[in-house]
Amino acid sequence: MRLRDNIKPLAHHVWGIPVPIRNMLQKLKVTPLKHLKGQRGRARLDMALRLYETMLKRIEKFEEEGDRHCPAERVEKAAEVLAHMIVDTAYIHDCISGTGYQIGDYPYGYLADKLIPGKEEVKDTKIIL
Repeated sequence: MRLRDNIKPLAHHVWGIPVPIRNMLQKLKVTPLKHLKGQRGRARLDMALRLYETMLKRIEKFEEEGDRHCPAERVEKAAEVLAHMIVDTAYIHDCISGTGYQIGDYPYGYLADKLIPGKEEVKDTKIIL
């Protein structure tokens, strides 16, 4: 697990999720599950769930391939790419769980906590999320 061992906190995050999809996810996050009625609401949730599953598979594949084939001089850069993917997927998980949908724990939560500052650190450093 070379890539996981080289993951470091991100100085900045570059979104891999396009803005229109992030906007849709943000709207989904503030909409309780009981209000997701009809085709449109359910379609948003279904799309977010498919995106979440796809991103989890991409993370697993990227990590597996990186551990096997990544040259030693590029491990740090590959770990940074993996970190950005983990943060994006954590955001998707957060938006889905914000509806009240029982999605379960984020499998990379321990890494996401390492990559982005917690609420205590945000207060201390005056970072506005």
